[in-house]
Amino acid sequence: EWMARLPFAAARTVTPSWVEVALFYTAFGCVIHLLQRRRGRPAVAEPAAGEGPGGAGGNRGSGFAWVLLALCLLAAAADAGFWFHQRFRHRELRVTLIDVGQGSAALIELPGGRTLLVDGGGFADNAAFDVGAAVVAPFLWSRKIATIDRLILTHPNSDHLNGLVFIAENFNVGSLWTNGEPWHSQPYRALMEAAAAHGIDRPPFGALPRRSLTEGVLLEVLYPPADFVERRESERWRRDPNNNSLVTRFSYGDFSIILPGDIMRPAEKELVAMAGSRLRANVLVAPHHGSRTSNSEDLLEAVQPQAVLISCAGRAGSGLPHPQVIERFAQRGLPVFRTDRHGAIRLVSDGKGFSIEPFIRGE
Repeated sequence: EWMARLPFAAARTVTPSWVEVALFYTAFGCVIHLLQRRRGRPAVAEPAAGEGPGGAGGNRGSGFAWVLLALCLLAAAADAGFWFHQRFRHRELRVTLIDVGQGSAALIELPGGRTLLVDGGGFADNAAFDVGAAVVAPFLWSRKIATIDRLILTHPNSDHLNGLVFIAENFNVGSLWTNGEPWHSQPYRALMEAAAAHGIDRPPFGALPRRSLTEGVLLEVLYPPADFVERRESERWRRDPNNNSLVTRFSYGDFSIILPGDIMRPAEKELVAMAGSRLRANVLVAPHHGSRTSNSEDLLEAVQPQAVLISCAGRAGSGLPHPQVIERFAQRGLPVFRTDRHGAIRLVSDGKGFSIEPFIRGE
């Protein structure tokens, strides 16, 4: 551990696949073999045919190493091309609801490769288990993602906030969006300090664009109202940070998805009144992990979703997701995908239709 703390002793980078690891060590072995052959070649005397470094057997060994090295380099180039296309040349909107247990984290991949991370999951004590370091970051690195163009923190509760601290400290992050609600927890301070230390832009809530278009994807900030902080004094329900969650809507062509954070019924009612028909979307991420204090009929009627995603742990006795809410979805004939049963949930849209692929099938 002492050596690991030395500057440049280790560097975090994207995760190589087993194929990439095999190619690297095979190519490395070929280079070592060729260098040994070169150093062991005699200057004058020529050994008998088939013997020693200079004989026919040695030449055959060197020739095979050169061919194998060339094949490894060609395969590595093909692999790099594949991942470059996957990251930067695709024309799809990709949304992955990461399985972070009881919490929420959603990766948004825009056409052309820009990335957004809406929340980062988390438990109450990062020292006990850091979801950002153990779950979210390894997933991002496995997708060859080292840059997050925008972090969006819907609200400062630990199950949405704490995983973002590691991401802000260890990834190239462009900006951090929050609702600006004053908060004094240690993880919140750590996130703000990481943003300041790494030069991450932190626009105030009032300066956030309510509508922004990037690579054909429209991002709308639908909630909370601009004056929600001042109104907390007279409206008690606003003092619960869940009700002040940033509600975002992503639309691409004919497809749209809503990520509502943890808003509860009073906030849902206000959201419906504020957004009206703009709430209509193909897919809804269930507010507050499927709680019965959220997911009202009014919201479902306004959104009219064709499918519902739930980020939850499914712990016995937690009431998340609540059976009444699951029944409410069933009555509307909505397919439900939940991280406690399906693992990570991946949604892909070409701007016309969409498909949902759970990591764990058969549920």
